[in-house]
Amino acid sequence: IGMAKDEAKTLSKLAQVHIYKEKWPEAQGCLTRSQTIFADVGAEDYLPELERRWGEFYLKTAEFNQALAHTARSVELAQAQNNPLEEGKSCRMLGRIHLARAEFEAAGDALQRSMKIFEDLESKSEIAKTGLVLARLALETARLEEAKPYLAQAKKTFHSLAAKADLAEIHQLEERLNRNR
Repeated sequence: IGMAKDEAKTLSKLAQVHIYKEKWPEAQGCLTRSQTIFADVGAEDYLPELERRWGEFYLKTAEFNQALAHTARSVELAQAQNNPLEEGKSCRMLGRIHLARAEFEAAGDALQRSMKIFEDLESKSEIAKTGLVLARLALETARLEEAKPYLAQAKKTFHSLAAKADLAEIHQLEERLNRNR
């Protein structure tokens, strides 16, 4: 009935839920099916998001080279489509992958690029999400004072949105920051 794109988008979002729940076969199945549908209907406008989800899947399963390849492709596609929101999200994912690989300079570069995009878009929630990853980077590189403003800003934003999962992550990072003083 002409709803293939909607089915593929839904499968992509369902894959993200499976990724969060660490249900790897289910996530992979949803991503594969979504990719097949998008290819069948020629829906290239959704590929940056799908490639980023593949990147997240491979990041969480510790297949960092695959994660990097898919996420770099996501950034390229978002740029080609002139889609700054997707580009910013994909740059943030790129930063997370580099952080997991202990490639701190590359992580910082990708995260700063993400932050700049979201500041230009004036997207408070996306700024806060990128700020959390920048706080993690600061903690990993023993730059504790750099983590504080990112955490404070993210906390304020997520309180206003009642984003409980994000607030829980902030709490964990604040505890880590206090232990490392």
